[in-house]
Amino acid sequence: MLRQLKALRVHTLPPRSSYIVSNTYPLLIWNNIIPYKAKFFAGLGIVALSIKNLHPNTIISCLPPLSIGSYFGYKRFRYLQYQNNSKLANENCGVVRFEKYDESRIENVLQGIENEYDSLTRQIVDVVEQRVIEHVAEDKDEQVSKLFVHDDQFSMYVFPTEVETWITTEVKVDQDVVKFIKMSMPFYSNRDVEIRKRLGVVTVYLRQVPNSEYEDYNMYIEVSPLTWLKSKVLVIKEVPNMIKSKLFEERNRSV
Repeated sequence: MLRQLKALRVHTLPPRSSYIVSNTYPLLIWNNIIPYKAKFFAGLGIVALSIKNLHPNTIISCLPPLSIGSYFGYKRFRYLQYQNNSKLANENCGVVRFEKYDESRIENVLQGIENEYDSLTRQIVDVVEQRVIEHVAEDKDEQVSKLFVHDDQFSMYVFPTEVETWITTEVKVDQDVVKFIKMSMPFYSNRDVEIRKRLGVVTVYLRQVPNSEYEDYNMYIEVSPLTWLKSKVLVIKEVPNMIKSKLFEERNRSV
């Protein structure tokens, strides 16, 4: 019980390489609460129960094609996920600009930035917060206000240390091959771990802008409230003006 309550207040697991985000309670319980060993042994148990009454010759003849079929079926499923997800962030979405990671810069050490992933996640969280705040200020929809505004105050807290899913791959744009990133992270009602509650999940799709001298990406955002069944997703893809991360602005003030 304590583990379940903690999973609703803080995410401590490493990011999963998955296109599926924990935007409902069943997915949250499956991905964040049920241990991997329990899933593994449950799977073994289901397989054992399924084949216990089969003749050994039947098992020997059916197992290889079933295994091969499962493997290629999973690869096909992942490819379809890749196709559906990678086309969401496109040239019709707004552009965000990040500071390129340079491991030789002493500023990274001083700011606690250990690697490229650390640098990128911090900047993604920064621009997502900026864009969501802008959207809430512009959009007078009551459902949007219910999601983010409590006691007349905007409350949406996301943390670069609590990334739940992370996919990095490449997509072809015209004749160029560029980076594509999909990540998801929970958002909370408060910064204080002891009293906050998980409100939902933010999913970010980023496609690198071809032939740009900067670290520019087209950004597509989905905000999903945490519910038992799949709920309506808030989509934010228009960015009126280019959003630059605070890290980029800080290090390019004189440029």
